[in-house]
This record gives sequence, C-alpha cells and structure tokens, in this order.
Amino acid sequence: MSFTRRQVLLMMCMCSTGVLTRAQVDLCSFNSNLCGFTNDANNNIDWQRIQNGTTSDYFLSLSTTSTSSDKTGRITSQTLAPSSTSLCLEFFYSSRNTTGNPPVFKVYYKKASGASTEEMVWQTNNSTENNVKHFLVDLTNVTEDYKIVFEGKLLRNSNARITVDNVKMLNGSCFRKFICDFEGTSFCMIQGTGDTADFDLNRGYTASYGTGPSADHTLGTAQGHYAYLETSYYGSYDKFARMKTPLQRTSSEVNDMCLIFWYHMWGAHIDKLSVYIRRYGESNEVELFTKTGNGGRVWKTAHIPINEENNFRIIIEANKGNGYRGDIAVDDITISYEKCLIDFQCDFDHEACFEQNTDDDKDWSIGRYWNPDTYYTVGDHTSSTRYSGKYAFIDAQYLRENKIATFSTLLLTSSSEDEKFCLKFWYIVSGTSPSQMSVFIANSESTNILWKQHITKNEITIVWREGEITYTPDENYKISFQGKGVLEGQGFIAIDDIKIHNEPCVNKEVFNCTFEGDNFCGLQKGASTDNYIWSLHNRADTYNAGPFFDHTHGDENGHYAFVDTHAYNSINDTAVILTPVLHNSDTNSSKCLIFWYHMYGLHIETLDVFLLTMQDNLPGRKIWSRSGSRGNVWRAAEVELSEENSFQVVFRSIRGSGLDGDIGVDDIVIRNGSCMNTGEKEDIGVSCKFEEKNICGYTNTTKNAFPWTWTNSALGSKHEAPGIPTVDHTKNTGLGFFMFADFRESIMRRQSSRLLSPFNDDTSKQCLEFWHFLYGTTSQELRVLLNQSYPIEVIYSIKGSRGAYWQRSAIEITPYTKNQIVFEAKSGLYPTGAVAIDDVSMYRGNCKAASPTTEPKIKTVTNVDCNFESNDLCGYIQATDDDYDWTLQTPAIMKDFYSRVWWYRWWGIGHEWYPLSDRTYPRSDKGYFLYNEVPFYWTQWWTDTGNTNGLVARLMSPLIEKSETSTCLTFWFYKQQEESDFLNVYVLPYNQVLYGDPLVDYFGGYGSRWIFQKIDIPPSDHFQVIFEVINGAWHYTSSFIDEIKYTRSPCDDEDMKCDFEKGFNNCQLAADPSSNYGFKWQLTRGNTATKGTGPSIDHTRKDDIGVYIYIDASQPQRPGDTATVATHYWKQYNKDTCLTFWYYCNSSFADSLIVDIHSKYRKSVLWKMPRLFESEWKEVRKQLPPQNASYQIVFTGKVGESKLGDIALDDISLSSTPCFEQSSLLPPPPEAIPNTTSLALKSYDCAADKGKCTITQLYSDQFNWLYSEYDSSYMCSSKNRYIGQKAQLKTPQFVKEKQQCLTITYKTTGVSVPILSVLRVQSKSKMQRLWKSDTIADEWTTAIVSIDKSPTSYSIIIEAMVTESGNGTVFIQTIKMSSGKCPNLSSSQVALIVVIVLVFVALVAISLVLYRYRTALRSFNINVRHQTLSEDVSIGKVQNDKSPIVDP
Repeated sequence: MSFTRRQVLLMMCMCSTGVLTRAQVDLCSFNSNLCGFTNDANNNIDWQRIQNGTTSDYFLSLSTTSTSSDKTGRITSQTLAPSSTSLCLEFFYSSRNTTGNPPVFKVYYKKASGASTEEMVWQTNNSTENNVKHFLVDLTNVTEDYKIVFEGKLLRNSNARITVDNVKMLNGSCFRKFICDFEGTSFCMIQGTGDTADFDLNRGYTASYGTGPSADHTLGTAQGHYAYLETSYYGSYDKFARMKTPLQRTSSEVNDMCLIFWYHMWGAHIDKLSVYIRRYGESNEVELFTKTGNGGRVWKTAHIPINEENNFRIIIEANKGNGYRGDIAVDDITISYEKCLIDFQCDFDHEACFEQNTDDDKDWSIGRYWNPDTYYTVGDHTSSTRYSGKYAFIDAQYLRENKIATFSTLLLTSSSEDEKFCLKFWYIVSGTSPSQMSVFIANSESTNILWKQHITKNEITIVWREGEITYTPDENYKISFQGKGVLEGQGFIAIDDIKIHNEPCVNKEVFNCTFEGDNFCGLQKGASTDNYIWSLHNRADTYNAGPFFDHTHGDENGHYAFVDTHAYNSINDTAVILTPVLHNSDTNSSKCLIFWYHMYGLHIETLDVFLLTMQDNLPGRKIWSRSGSRGNVWRAAEVELSEENSFQVVFRSIRGSGLDGDIGVDDIVIRNGSCMNTGEKEDIGVSCKFEEKNICGYTNTTKNAFPWTWTNSALGSKHEAPGIPTVDHTKNTGLGFFMFADFRESIMRRQSSRLLSPFNDDTSKQCLEFWHFLYGTTSQELRVLLNQSYPIEVIYSIKGSRGAYWQRSAIEITPYTKNQIVFEAKSGLYPTGAVAIDDVSMYRGNCKAASPTTEPKIKTVTNVDCNFESNDLCGYIQATDDDYDWTLQTPAIMKDFYSRVWWYRWWGIGHEWYPLSDRTYPRSDKGYFLYNEVPFYWTQWWTDTGNTNGLVARLMSPLIEKSETSTCLTFWFYKQQEESDFLNVYVLPYNQVLYGDPLVDYFGGYGSRWIFQKIDIPPSDHFQVIFEVINGAWHYTSSFIDEIKYTRSPCDDEDMKCDFEKGFNNCQLAADPSSNYGFKWQLTRGNTATKGTGPSIDHTRKDDIGVYIYIDASQPQRPGDTATVATHYWKQYNKDTCLTFWYYCNSSFADSLIVDIHSKYRKSVLWKMPRLFESEWKEVRKQLPPQNASYQIVFTGKVGESKLGDIALDDISLSSTPCFEQSSLLPPPPEAIPNTTSLALKSYDCAADKGKCTITQLYSDQFNWLYSEYDSSYMCSSKNRYIGQKAQLKTPQFVKEKQQCLTITYKTTGVSVPILSVLRVQSKSKMQRLWKSDTIADEWTTAIVSIDKSPTSYSIIIEAMVTESGNGTVFIQTIKMSSGKCPNLSSSQVALIVVIVLVFVALVAISLVLYRYRTALRSFNINVRHQTLSEDVSIGKVQNDKSPIVDP
C-alpha cells in the first residue's frame, strides 16, 4: 500500500492507564492483533482479522457470501486521549461486492465517558471501491477521552466485503497547506541526499557578482531570506543541489492540489532548475517542471497542478553551469489543496511555449526590441528592466500594408464545454506607423477572433498594457496572436507574459491604492526614457527628495508614487502609470476617481490624468491636468468617469527644465457612483453640513446673477480660483463640500445672488450659526436675510476680504411667523473673489458661547532681496491659480537649449531673445536669473490648448512686513521680442486676492539689454509683490527678471548722471553685450586703441586719467557693425526732461551715432550725428516733453569703412527739469570771450571769424548750430533732418531804444538750404519775425534789418528752419547790433547808383529809336530780300544774306 503526500507521521505511545496518547503512531496495522479494537456485543456479524495471502500483512475485514437480511458489524477502538488541536484520522479502505447492492461503511466518534451520543464523521458514497483507497478524516473539538467506531453494513442478497487497514491518529489538520518562505530560524526544506552540493540560506546579494537576486521574494527586501545554489563554491560543471519537502499528505477524496513557488535565474552561466514528485515508499521520480538559461533579473512564479492520492514529496534540483555567474534561487514554496488558477503561462524567457505559424508573411522574434533611431532598448514586462528578459516582438518596418505575422500557443485542452477561461497578456503597439494586433482561438475546424487592437500612428510612449479576455475553450484548441501592418514605417508590436486562468476573468470594478507595505498595487509603469519613471517612495528611504510626508499616514514612513527628476533625465521626458483594467457592470452609471497629488518645486512641469479604453491609443482622453508648483501640500482631486467600456486610468508626469520638479501621487481610489454621491444623508431643513447632494433643500433663486454652487476644492479647475477654500469646514479636507458663490460669473459690478433655505415653522427664539469664508476684494459682501414679511429683513452683513480661513458667525432671531433664511452674496467692483458658507445650524434658545475664530498665524519678512544665485527663489512662491511657472535658468542652459532647437534658427530667431549673462555676473554665463519657461514645453501647450498665447505665470513674494513709509522696489528685466506681451508688477495687500490694474506694466520688446526699474510702493499694511508675465503670440517671447531689491524708503528721484569715472557701476545705463556677438561700447581713458582717431582726453576731467566710453572701429569689427548703450527706463517720464551728452568724432571714416527714444508704444530718432568732424568734445542737449509711458535713451554707434572711425561718449545725463540756456552750449571758437554780464546791451558784435562771440544755443529747438573751423563760422545743415525742424541761436538781451539796426553776414551752399530768419523775442508768448532770407547766397552776403522801437528789452533769435529734405547748409559769420537807424549810403555808393540808373535809361531810349526805325523801313516797302527778323535788334543780327543792318 502507498501513502499520500498529505500524511503527517506523528508518534504515539501507549500509556500505563490504557489510554492511547497522541504520541502513538499506529492505532492498528492489524499485523499482530486487534490493538484493543473490540466487536460490539449486538453485532449480527463481526469484524475479522484476515491475512493478506501468504504475506505477513493482516487487515480488518467484514464480509459475507450471501444473506437473507441486512448484516451490521461495529468495532470500537480503545480509549484515546484528547487534543488541544485538531486531529486527523487516517485509514485505508476498500469494498467489493459481486452481487447485490454495495456495502455501507461509516466512521463514528464518541466520548469514552459512556455517553450514548455518537457523531458520524465519515461514510462511503454507496459505491464499490475495489481498489484500496487512502482517506483522511478531520476531528475537531476533541476535548475529552474518546473512541473511534467503524461500522459496516452488508445488505441482503449481496456477496460483499469491507476491508480496513493501517489506522492512524495524527496531530493537526489533515489538510494543512505547506508554506516555506525561509524566514524562520530553521531551514523549512530538507537537504537532499545523493547530490553534490547544498542549497544555502541567504539574504541580499549572493557572493558572486552578476548573478543571483538582491532581495528575497517574500519581503522584497535585503532582509528577507531565500534558498539558493552558490555556483562559485564548486569548480566542477556537473555539480547539483537538491532539497525536498517533508512528506505531504493527500487523500483519495482530494481532487486538486497546486504547487506554487518562485524562482530567480539570472546570470551568464545559468544552467537548469528542475522540480520532481516522488510518492511515499517509491524510488521513482516524475519531472513536473524544468527551466534552463538566463531568465532575467527578476523573481518568477511557477504553478504546477498535482493529482496524487498517496503521500508524496516534492524535490527541487538546481544544476551548476560552466561559470560562477550561475546562482539559482528559490523562495515561497507552497502546496495548497486547491486547483491551480493558471493553466498555461509563457514568459518567453526559457523553453519555447509557442509555435510560429508557417502560413503568414513574417515570424515573430524572441528577445528585446532595439530602436535603430533612438538606440533605445525596450525592456520586457516580466523583469521590468531593459537589460534582461525576453518577449515576442515584430518590427513594424517589416510589416508592409496588410502583411501579417502570427504565432500560437501549444495545444491546449479543456474537459468541459461549459467552462469559462481567462486569457491575460501584456502587449505594446508603438511607433510612427499604424498597425494592428489581434487574438484568435483556433481548433481543427474554425478560427474565431477574440480581441483586436488598432493603433494609429505616432504612439511613442513605451508602456506594457494589459489585455484580458474571457472565452469558452474548445476540447482541443490554440490561442493565436497576430500582428498586421497598415502602413510602412517605424515601430513594433510586442507580447509578453501570456497566462490562461481556468476560471472567468474577474471583472474588477473598483480600485484602491495607498502604496503602503511596499505595494505598487498592480500599477503598470511606462516612460519615454528609462531614467524618468514612477517608483514607490518615502522620505525615510530617500534623503532630500519628494514630499516630507505621505498623505495616508502623514509621516515620513508612509509611501506614495513618485517621479524623481535628476541629472540623468531631460526636459519633457514623460512617465506614466496605468491602473489595472476596470470594468463597468452598469453602463448607465459613472465612477469617481479620487487621488491626492503633490507638486512642489521650482521646475514642476505637468501632471496629466487620462481615461484609456482598450480601443484607445496611449495615453487616452485627458480628463484632468495641473501644471507648475502647487505648494508644499497634498491636494485632493476628484474626477467623474463616464465610460461604458473597460478602461484604465493613466497618470502622466512631464519633466520640467530643472532638478527641482518632483511629483507625487497617493491614495488613488476609483469607486462606483458619482463623485457627487457622498453616501451621506442629511435631513431637509435650515441646519446643513452640505455633505450631501440635495444640500438639505437649499435652492438658488431664478434671478441670480451668478449661482451658488455645491462643490469642493478637489472637483477640478472649474472651481480652482482665487478666493475658493482649499478645505471645507466640516471635514477640513479637500474632499469636503460647501456652498460657493463664484463672482467670476458676474458680468457686471455689484451683482448679487441668493441661496434660500427651506421654510422654518418654529417661531421661538432661535440661534442661527454658520461658518463663512470671505476672501477676495474689499468691496464684496455677504448678507443674511430673514424672509417672513415684505420687505425681507437684513439681520446680518459682513463686507470686504476677511482672510483665507473659515470664521464663525452667530445671530439670535425671534421670528413671529413661518420664515426662511436667505444667504445673499454681492460681488464688488471686480469680478474676482468669492463667498462660501458651511455648517449652517439653527437651534432653539440663545446662541452658545464660543471662542472667537482664531486667525491663522502669519509670518512676515522684511528682507526679500534676491539675486537667485543660490539657485532658489529666496522664499518667493509660485502661484497656484496660473497656467505655468517662473523658473531659474542660466545663460549657459539657455544657450544649450537654443543650440538644440533647430526651428528657432530656421525661423530666423536669433539668440538675442535670451540674455547672454545675468545681472549679478555680467561677464559669466553661469549666473542665475528668473525666467518664464514657455519655450521648454511650448509644444505640449500647443498640442493641448491650441497655442501658448495669453498663458499666465505669477511669482509671489513672501508676505512683507507693513511699512509706514513708501518702499522702493528695484529690479532688472529683459524683454527682447517685439511680440512680447505684458510683464506686470502688482502689489497685493494682505487678505485680498489679485484684481485690478498692475502697479506698473511693460509691453512689447525693450531691446537686447537688461533694463533697470524703480517702483515706489505706497505705505501699506502687510503686502506681497507679484511678478506676472503674460505669454505673447510666440513661444520665444519670454521675459527675464534678476536682482530684486527692496529699500524701506522712497525711491531716490535724483537725475541720472554718468561720467564713467567708476565705470558702468554707478550709472543707470548699460551696454548691450549681445550686439553683433559681443561688439559693445568700451570703457577707456587717454587715447583709443587706434592712432589717429578718437579723443586723447575725456570730457569730465579733461585729462588722460578721466574715463569715457567709445566704439572701436578696428578689427575684428566690420563695416556696419553696431553697438548700443541705453539708459534705464526713465521713471519721471511725465515731466519735462533734459537730455545732455558729449560726443567726440574727428574722422570722416566714422559712420554714424544715432540717439533714439524707446518706449513700449513707439521708437523714434532724437538726434543723428552731423557729418562734421572736429577734434574736440561737442555737446548735445535735447528738451524732451512729457510722455505717456516710461522710456529709455538708446545710443547706437555704427562702424564705418575704416578703422579710423572711433566714436566716443561722455557725461550723459537726464534731468527732470527743462534745458536751461547756457553760454557754453555752443563749442566756442578759438579765444572765445565769455559773456560775463547779465545787463541788457545797447550794441553787440559777434564775429566768429575773429574769435569774439557770446551767443546761446536754444534747446527748445530740434537740432543745433555747430561751429565750423573750416571757414570760422556757425553752421547748420538740413541733412538727415525732418521738415519743420529748427535750429536757433539767441543773442543777449538788448535795451529798448527808439530804433536799432541789426546786420548779419551769411552765405548758403547746396540745395534745400534751411530758411534763415531773424526774430525778436520779448517774452515766451511774444515773438516777432523781423526778416527772412528769400534767395540763395552763394557768396558772403550782408542782411540789414531795421528794428523799430520795442516796449521792453528783448533778444534776437537767429533761426534756421528745414523746409525740404536735402543737403543744404547755411553759414553765419557776423552778427552786429547798433543803436539808431540803419546808416545812410555813402557818396560813392550814391554815385554808383546814379550811374547804374543813367545806363539803364540810355538803353531804354536806344531800344525805342531802333523800334521806330524798323517800322519806317517797312512802311516804304524797301525791296530787300530777307528771311527772318530778330526779336533782339539791339545786338545787330543779320536781316538778310547780303548786307547787315548797321546799328546807328
């Protein structure tokens, strides 16, 4: 006889009292005697001890050859001792009958105390057991001495026999599950005999490098244990180790058993792992399982069905390979009394478990797919790594249109037509070309499709997706997997881990994951790169990464899902996790997704959530999204899921531009029912916690300008706005509900909305208590009204912004009739902010005393200066209600980005759109600045939203301590692109939301330079400063900020003055380092670098020690290169301003110096350097009228055709007062005599050619008179001037006299000469033109102007005005003023005039005489041949061809 694997050998002994204890092994084998078994006295047939043939083996028998009546025989054991645990009765039984009905056999348990009650514990099934069967019977609750009774019944007219043998009583349950996880103090397996090596107990890594596990399977840690064969100990190739289970019990009544174990076979020298079964008492072994070769660095499972009636052992054998990297490990061995759930499995890592079809176009490959374009190897699903494991795949580029590749499982069988099996597999369909994967079931007669997945092109995310099919198997069948090409292109289809469960697929409808216990909850991970992936995380395990606490437990030991940004991943890398496949049994119902997310950091990018059906391409349909930092807090999210088909939820993280961008997710729940269905019930009435959808019967009025909404902060972006509470009052979580009046839906100012309670019949004295949340503007209002008569009575009112926290209010009322409570919210002057209420309670009596609401403690700062060089935000906070974030960058990173984005250069976008250095380290590309980072992920925005235009990023300062005086805010900004939108600066008072106009704003481009700005912040309570950037029409329209500083005093309004003696440091202007790749204005002293050009001294000190700036025209500069230097934006733009500067240009080889005025609205030319080149410093002074926006002055120097073209600047100033008249404004001629008197003059003599002239250049004009050394005169030209522009010289004042005479010596050259005028000026409002030039004066000409009596003293203005564009010049050499009339003519002058007159008269007389003579000739008809008569007879032209007419 054989024994089953479930038999446990327990020793039993015979006590002297005659009671068998539990140490006794055999109750009776009946080989020697009946062992104390006795037949009952009432038997009509007794049990007999019978010899088994001629052997020494005996057994107990009850038999008869024929009987006319039923015969019953009972035999009872001696008394047995009780047990505190279960007992197992083991025996072997057979029955036989040749005629009649089969015999009946029963087993009873009865107490030894003599009680008549018996309990039947087992009986036959009325069938004949011709073979000996092994049976086990569990006995429970055996608490006192007992006996076992065997009863056999032989029915009449039968020839039958019953046999019983080898009766044993064993400790413990008969059917105990065997578990060996190697975690105890002893080895739970038995080392084998006859092998050449042993299994070792180990934890962590094995002794050999490149093989073996790093953690066990049970705990998944280096502290857990496993058994393994260490191959480095044994030199011979043929070494092997064996271990076996203890003897396992089974029974003839046991139909199914399952052996499950986990194994690890990783290494280059892995040989073979085998599993055998050996029946008790036999030497033969049957192979159940074998695996060979490297299976990857992962624990794998095996499920092996066992069909045994007799006791057995399981033997596990590991064979050593031909090297030291061949360690084989085993863990978690179990033998259970149940059917194996997995009937077929294939992971493609070992022996072939499939067949290639021969009637298709291409074979599937086994291995790992390698992308030739990206050099990316796709890891298998089994091991979850890229470097081990195998799977089946087909390269899509080999699948042309309608070409197929098919493989099938080995032949499968099923014993029942009504069975339902579950096929599970993991697949990838990815690439740029459309392709299709299908699953078929095939038998000898037909092939039917079970499942089809069609993937459109451009699926680039690499993630294993789960396929799940419930099907009805045939008696003999195969499962086929087919890949089909649609269009040629790059990509691949892959399949791994095929499993067939011999039961229907479990339609999982809900999902709950807290990530605790090292559990990833079956979430599937995928990514665009192997370095940016989701992982299980807690702060205790990893230093300085991720949230400090999880959400589940709120401590550092709790776990969550986490994506770590580090140096090995890149901008825009993506990582996804997919929930298991979920089903919806009710297609008309919805589900609710709830999760908590943590997005905190400078470089946070985006977290998206998608709904993915089995027919969708990854990632599916977007249902939720957040971008940018959301604060160092776990936030709740709720999303309604409405999908009839099976689906998965996909979480996708996108990496930002830096390392501070970790994203965490925790406590993911998907439950049945709407998110609005909270499962809570509240009665209809005034008192309400608002946690249930019917909101206790509260209603909106039909005339509301905006609705009261039942919501919570987790329900999505629609309610995520400034002013909304982040938690409710009842539960103090983001999932708790409240009533919310959203002013954003108000289309006009000061509109109202009412929320009506149900009616209340109670007229006793009552207390209305509620909690309110008012956070917004100073003009919003919440009122409570009592509706019991007309008009409705206002019983409570609160206005303004009260802070971002819940506050309690209580009102005592005594209504006199049926009444209703009305909550009324009024919007203010701006459609922002909100009012919320929660936990309304109405109860009888006086209001209960309650502690006043405690305002949250606030933390203010006084120092928020920041140059960002510590690579952090200095306490500044990313807003959570904007579209994206500001971030920190360096010029080096921007340069690298620009070099990699080829389309910037293709579109003609130069590197000027970003600064080449920050403000802190102007000569380095390593300094940090603040930057709105749209370019780094504009493609994502473009894909999801259509374009990036109008996206907003806000950065908020910490709360700044209140100030009794103005605070001066200074910062630098860089906005190069004309398409740039607004850069706004707001000041936000404490306890208010952002609304209204910014304090200052900057629109459009401001050139390729850092701009300095000062802002006076008025005295106020605690406040925050907000920097807001609105993205322009293009992704490169970025703004940059650096060097933010605060001074607790008003901004200094001093005029801007720059003499360069301390370089640019003390100047409010800066050179543009990006002009022509580094060409810029340089600081120098003395001579410039090129001999023969530029000054030798500065203007300020007038020596070679003083400093000035210049452009160097020598190489490597090229003709046409430009360099600019610009003032900071002039804050006092609304005042008259005087611009003054000195320039030096002594070479005609110089090209140009142009001075522009730039504001956000316009750019215009103020001044262009004239083409007059003298070796001296020349002053320019321009009067600038008030402007409607801040502006800057930009100086642009351009290189000419020669190295002798240096241009220099010095002493640049902007003054908030108008330009004053100064005698030194014109460059004086040699030996100029200064005007030292302020008295009015009677006479005046300005002789430029003699070096004697005191005259003033006016600066209310548009351009200047200049001194020309060439001809010692003052000059002005119309070249490069606009029509109407004037240049004016002003004389000193003259005394009033009866008559005076002014003479001016002038000349003109060229065309389009400015018109020269003389004006008399008595006051600003009284000006008289005395003379104007009408002709061109090619030579020096004297103009005489008589000046009549003037009522007051006056000055003379000599004015040149441009009337047409050209290149004309007017020169003035002398200006003289004398008293009295202009002098009479001299005698010589009179004589000359008389002579001229007489000559003129004579000529007239001669002409008359000639005219009369010609008339007389004609009258006499003189026969003279003539042809023509000259009109001019005075010059004696020929009248005919023979004789002339002689002039008499």
